[in-house]
Amino acid sequence: GLAPADAELVQQALDSLYGLPPRGLDAWARLGAGYDSNATQSGSTETLGYATPGNVSSPFGAPACGIEYRLATSPRSRLGIYYVGDWLVLGSAEVEDFSLQSHEAGVRLYLALARAVDLRLAAAGGATFSGLELSPFSLDSLLGGRLSIRHGPRFESLLSVEARPSLGL
Repeated sequence: GLAPADAELVQQALDSLYGLPPRGLDAWARLGAGYDSNATQSGSTETLGYATPGNVSSPFGAPACGIEYRLATSPRSRLGIYYVGDWLVLGSAEVEDFSLQSHEAGVRLYLALARAVDLRLAAAGGATFSGLELSPFSLDSLLGGRLSIRHGPRFESLLSVEARPSLGL
């Protein structure tokens, strides 16, 4: 047999034949910021029955993060378990209760149908909260799929379909 280091190199070469994401842990983070001239429309004022104070401006921050661990289930497939968090944090005290945050956890199945054709299926559940004190806003779910066809090193076609049912609380 091959030495473990050589076996890993051979496995990486075989993995590169298909457009599947790499095995192992993957994480990302993003930070956005800005100024909203009508922050009362940013959150859930009408749904929660708040009396809005008119057009209130506010700075905001919009951090997000995600983490996924992918296992090789076969030479042409991966199974990923993931979490994504997304926040809208309003900076003005008058509208901070309109801030939102959502959390989603789920599974993704990545399939290499051919060298240039990949299919990704996803199922997840999550929750959205209103305000900075975690007031429940909705329960959410996700069912989705994405078909990717690579036509060359710089050109790819994607077809993505998602259903995101949500139950307001």
